[in-house]
Amino acid sequence: MSQSDGGDNSSYDRERQQLLDEFAAALRARHENPGSEPWFSEDDLVDVFDFAGDVGNDYLRAEALMWGARTFPESERLFERRGVFYSDVLSDKDVEEFTSANPGTVTFLTSLLDLRARNLGQEGTRVELERLMTEYRDLDDEEAIQLVNLAADTGNLDWMMDNLDMLRKKVQYESVLLYEIGADAVELNRPAYGEVVFSMLVEKEPYNADFWACLGQAQVQLGKFASASESVDMALAIDPSYMEAIQIKAQLLSKQTVPDPLPELKELLRKFPDNATIAQYYLERLCSNIRNFVNIPVEIVSEAGRLLEKFPDNSTIISYYVALTPYEHTIEYLDRMWKEWSGDDSMQHWREWAEFYLVNGLLNGTLAVVRTVLRNSPLAKTELMPELEAQTILCMLLQRWEETEQAAEEFRETLGALSSVISIALIYAQMHLHQYSKAYKTFEQLERNEYRQNFVARSMSRWAPVDALFDMGVSLFVDRFRWHYFTRNPKKADKFDPLHIFDFQ
Repeated sequence: MSQSDGGDNSSYDRERQQLLDEFAAALRARHENPGSEPWFSEDDLVDVFDFAGDVGNDYLRAEALMWGARTFPESERLFERRGVFYSDVLSDKDVEEFTSANPGTVTFLTSLLDLRARNLGQEGTRVELERLMTEYRDLDDEEAIQLVNLAADTGNLDWMMDNLDMLRKKVQYESVLLYEIGADAVELNRPAYGEVVFSMLVEKEPYNADFWACLGQAQVQLGKFASASESVDMALAIDPSYMEAIQIKAQLLSKQTVPDPLPELKELLRKFPDNATIAQYYLERLCSNIRNFVNIPVEIVSEAGRLLEKFPDNSTIISYYVALTPYEHTIEYLDRMWKEWSGDDSMQHWREWAEFYLVNGLLNGTLAVVRTVLRNSPLAKTELMPELEAQTILCMLLQRWEETEQAAEEFRETLGALSSVISIALIYAQMHLHQYSKAYKTFEQLERNEYRQNFVARSMSRWAPVDALFDMGVSLFVDRFRWHYFTRNPKKADKFDPLHIFDFQ
């Protein structure tokens, strides 16, 4: 639940935070003065456990349970929370063992734990949830939270929204129920539900900055940027230092075009230099006007390098750095990453990264990742067909003509022949390098091979991203090359583009 100032819950949250701080201090003091432990009631320990869960502190949750096991060994509520803790940190099999070892204790929370362990699927869980709702009412915070989490995890968010009026009558604190539904809806990419429940919450508690920020996040997911901006501005009017709202503000600015948001994003980054989220939105906006990731302005490359040094583990900043920075300057960095990421699934990870770059048109980044695989993979070169083929095509699309020729020759040496795709890339390179005789010989070989293959140009690797680069009929290339491009006075080499891949003028 919210910890921001304002609203009916602010005093309650401050009291729970004070209790949590007192409990943490008691843990430290216990070792210094054995036997002089302060007194915490059963209610206190339950509140410590629940609030520690709200703020994501599993250590204090575990300590509260152990403290309670000594002082209140028969406590049913603390026993229930043992099950909740196990459900959060252990495997489903372990939770099932816990519930089966304690069959005599039946409460709402233990029923939810048992239901989770039984794994009945969406429909079976829904039926059981409906039955539980007929048996229980006055659910406390933790019970409401666990109910929503189970419903969301089993695909029953629709059921919760359809029965929202009934559920609101079943809980002690309606705001807890709505908040949890909204948070899970946003996390599960169901922002329409998030907008509904957070709109209810801001109407109920109009001075709660957290609720306004959460409403803004749901509206961002819905693409309602104007509404999201209004919601975030409300959150910041209530609490100008509320970081979640500030980060959403940065996200909205990164999508803005007029007026230019960069000065405001720079100012946010200056005020919060250690915030990786703001940094990545700033870099995203900085790169938004780049249409061709070739010849990137040096100041943008420099900023990407500076932010990477500041936030070396941020995946978004890493991706921008590799895409923006000239390939030659990323070799050492990517080789180091290869060693750090080594594992059974590392090859798949690198290929997915290359595909991500390719889908987003970031050819320089794709080439950098592909060449990292070729340099470091323990696989035989014949098993790296996707990378060998992609390397040649990418060099051509980036107009690295000498490297295109070298990559094509590496392909030929590895596999003993050129595919039609590689042949076309090589001819492009040879023409731009004024190697007209070589280009014609490559063309003759391509023509002979393709007549036997019905003029179908496909990659040999069958890797979808590579296929997408050159999924075409070679007959068009053959026709244009012979009749329009290769004469005794070939067209100027730097204009050679029979397939109109480039925008040569």
